[in-house]
Amino acid sequence: MMAYDPALMQALVFLMMLILVDVFLGGAIAIRAGTFSLAELPRFLQTEVLPYYMGVLAVVGLAMVDDVQHFGTVPLAWAVITAYGSKVVFVEIRKKIFILFKVSVEDTPVK
Repeated sequence: MMAYDPALMQALVFLMMLILVDVFLGGAIAIRAGTFSLAELPRFLQTEVLPYYMGVLAVVGLAMVDDVQHFGTVPLAWAVITAYGSKVVFVEIRKKIFILFKVSVEDTPVK
């Protein structure tokens, strides 16, 4: 039996939105650099986007199965979503915004 957890599903949808923002920023950078290829987009999605999202989706799906919830799968699902979401936001999106707006690390103030 499945135990639907709306908070986990909302986090999963939010993570998907972050991944889409990351992909769109990468596409904008590639278009600006003149290296964007529409023919390469399916391969990119298949090798770079889907494996990560499908892995997170599998962990979240497993966390909603009643029979395995006593093994701590719900906290594990939250940890996976938080870790991957943090990586996407603080590493990937930040790096792409810096490239897109031509901000160098030396330009940022250090406190």
